Amino acid sequence: MKTFISIVFMSLFLLAGCGKQASKEAPGNQTAVATPPPAPWSILKEHIGGYIDDSLFFAQPEVTEGLKAVLGPDYANLRSDWNVVSPMNMSNNIITITGCKHDACDKSMWMLFMNTTNNIINVYHLTPKILYIYEGKELMGLPKSMNESLDQHKRNFHIEKTEVKKI
Repeated sequence: MKTFISIVFMSLFLLAGCGKQASKEAPGNQTAVATPPPAPWSILKEHIGGYIDDSLFFAQPEVTEGLKAVLGPDYANLRSDWNVVSPMNMSNNIITITGCKHDACDKSMWMLFMNTTNNIINVYHLTPKILYIYEGKELMGLPKSMNESLDQHKRNFHIEKTEVKKI
């Protein structure tokens, strides 16, 4: 009986010691260092002055969610037309990029203006004679260089009428 009690006592002692050792090495007790998520618009800012792959551009939540909110059901039209793009530019924290359907840029062109400070997106859809402006939260003022580019496209499309859409 003494042998049995000795074995039980030793077993308890060993198990108690093992439990303490295991708890020191358990992953739940380690302090995890959280990696902060990328800042909004950071991926796009890396491509200023160059081209960005459509799959990367539309994978950005600030772009996709923002465009869906601004365009509503017309988001599908933008996506179906978005084949040929211009390099992205940035001025006064506003990113701009232009896209159109291959071999049909003279029939439908989309200009996106994204304010990275205020998270505002405006979309200009140029079609022959009609400019559709989707203003989102508000219609932002554009820097001079972007206004000049927009004016040139308006002349090319012979814009006679402008319709502002707010979804």
